[in-house]
Amino acid sequence: MFLWKAAWSFFDKGEPAAEEWVAAQARTILRGKAAQVAAGILRAVIASGDFDAYWRFHLRREHERIHHVKYSDGLVLAA
Repeated sequence: MFLWKAAWSFFDKGEPAAEEWVAAQARTILRGKAAQVAAGILRAVIASGDFDAYWRFHLRREHERIHHVKYSDGLVLAA
């Protein structure tokens, strides 16, 4: 799913090149080179000028992932 989301930031929806790009990235990940794929995506984010928006989104999602159980519905759960 993540690869498709990334693809739609590089290609127009329905563009055949997007499917080829996703397949190539998936093969690279399956060969154990996930860091290479991620780096190529983060370089594109920086080059496009979208890094600040991406980083805010990333930090917000990490916070939600880490604190979701502890702060259910905005409340601190007691043990």
